[in-house]
This record gives sequence, C-alpha cells and structure tokens, in this order.
Amino acid sequence: MLKDEQGSVQYASNSIVNVLKYRSSELVGKRIDAYIHPDDQATHKKFYQTVVKRPGEQMFIEIRMVQKDGTVRWLRNDTMNMLHDEETSAIIASFQDITEQKKHDEERLEIIKSEKSARNVAERAVRARDEFLSIASHELKTPLTTILLQLQATLRRIMTQSLVRFSGEKLAKSLTIAEQQSHRLETLIKDLLNISLISTGRIEMNKEPTDIVLLVGDLVERMQEQAKKAGCTLRVTGLTSLRANCDPVRIEQCVVNLVTNACKYGQGKPITLTISENDTYAIVAVSDQGNGISADQHETIFEPFKRGEHTDGIKGLGVGLFIARQIARGHGGDIALESIPGTGSTFTVSMVK
Repeated sequence: MLKDEQGSVQYASNSIVNVLKYRSSELVGKRIDAYIHPDDQATHKKFYQTVVKRPGEQMFIEIRMVQKDGTVRWLRNDTMNMLHDEETSAIIASFQDITEQKKHDEERLEIIKSEKSARNVAERAVRARDEFLSIASHELKTPLTTILLQLQATLRRIMTQSLVRFSGEKLAKSLTIAEQQSHRLETLIKDLLNISLISTGRIEMNKEPTDIVLLVGDLVERMQEQAKKAGCTLRVTGLTSLRANCDPVRIEQCVVNLVTNACKYGQGKPITLTISENDTYAIVAVSDQGNGISADQHETIFEPFKRGEHTDGIKGLGVGLFIARQIARGHGGDIALESIPGTGSTFTVSMVK
C-alpha cells in the first residue's frame, strides 16, 4: 500500500483483500484511519506522525484493524517513509495478519502468569509452614519444659528427702504448676488440631437448639479466675433469653477465644459481653478497653499465625481469631471488628438463628 503524508491510500495491491477483505479499488482515496480499531487509532496516529518525521527509516506497529465484515484482526504494519524519493513520493506500508500469533502469545502469557501465581502460592505456603513450625515448636516447648522441670524437682525431693522433712505444701505447689502448664499445652494442641481440621475442610458443626444466654453465662463463670489474674472483670449485658440452632461446643470455643484475647490485650480493664439479635442472626459482642487495633490490621489479624501490634511478652500461636471466624462462618455468620487505637476493640460474632 502507498499512502500520502495525511494517510490517504494512493495505491493498494490486490493482495490487500487477504487481510482487510476490501478490494484495492475500495481503499484508494480513503484514509487508512477509517479501518483501524477505535482503541488503536490514537496509537496509530502518533506512530504515523513519527513515520512522517523520519524519512528512509523502516518502522512497524502492531494494531487491530476492522475487516469488511466487521471482524477485528491483529495486523503488523511495516512502514517506510519514501516521500523524499522522487520516483516513489509516498509512504510504503505492508500488512501481515498476526492474529493467531497474538492469540498464542496471550495464551503463553496466561500460562506464565498462572505458573508465577502457583509458584507464589507455593512459596507463601512454605513460608507459612516454616513460620508455623517455628511458632508451634516454641509455644509447645515452653509449657512442656516447665512440666518436666516441676516433675523432675518433685521426684528428686521424694527420692532424696526423708518423709519427716518432706513438704506436702511444696509438692502441691509443684503439681499445681504442672497441671496449669498441662492445660495450656492441651489448649495449644487443640488449636493446632482445629487448624488442621479447618484447612482440610473436615471441621464439623453439630447444631442443636441452644440457649445462647445460658451458654455465655456458663463460660463467663468458668473464666472468672482467668480474668481475675489479668486484672479484668467480666460483665454480661443485653438479652436475658436467646435461642439459636448452633453447635454449642464450637460457639463456646469461639467466644472463649475472643474473651481470652480480651484478657491478654486489655489487662487491668473491664470486658463486656453483649448479647443481642436481629431478624436473622443471634449476636454476641466482646468489648475490651485495651490498646485497640489499627485499621490496616483489621483483616490481617484473622489470618492464621498472624498477630496484631502490642504483642510483646504475650504468648500464643496467633490462631485464636482465625479459628473463631471459621466457626462463625460455619454458622452462616461472621466476626466483625470495630476498634480505635488507644480505646479498645469490639469483636461481634453473628450466627444464623
């Protein structure tokens, strides 16, 4: 094809019909812009202006052009400015259909993108596994070491001291410490088991009609000692009766995790559990007056092995919130978080009634 400086077609060979489906006679006198896809016209215009300014230089562009029947095809347009040549005095252009090549390139890019995504997922999984093993081994080792030391010290006293000098008070204290650490070890192992069940989709919800108010009241009574050690008080407000079809063991586990976190991060301050409902959900909100959680961490802290700010000296695997949210979602609800740094946090559990 020969074109003038403005892009009007002066001549087109008969072979042009192979790529544009127009006969050469239908193109002569027309501007080539009319056959370029609207989304590529600005790119072609800039390209053509550059061609006009660079005589004798071979250049190319890949653009979409519209055939006579409306079909859009990718074409490679090779161009050379020969306006300065007295015999030619035109811009020479040739067109090659590269639609299939473009298609293959896009498919190849998608494959590369998928492979890269899969590789990133695998790398994240490996990092998560390593982080999990590091945290789990540390957290499990601490209570286990304490238990062993207490038992070893007790056995040594039993074997080396006479019964007359043997102190029952020291024995009771040592066994109490071992018992407390055993309970902590049991909790950690249960958390790890729950993570395994959730990740493999094997966690089950055994739902039954349950009095949510009674359930929350019972667990609060049992957690009074834990709250007292943290300098916290537990208070239940809201409805005095609320029934829902739920798994009482799992819902208790969910709320216990939230109250435990509130005791950890809101030490020395009151914790309030508020029970309410709407047309669809039974709702339990756990509010503390701790340091709060910044907005950029509101989703991150629900991920397994992720912990928020201000965790120095506070032990844990970082799975409590993850487990709690999965339980809530297993009941058709979720956990919402409202928090203002410096004033505290409210975790609201909803479950379909």
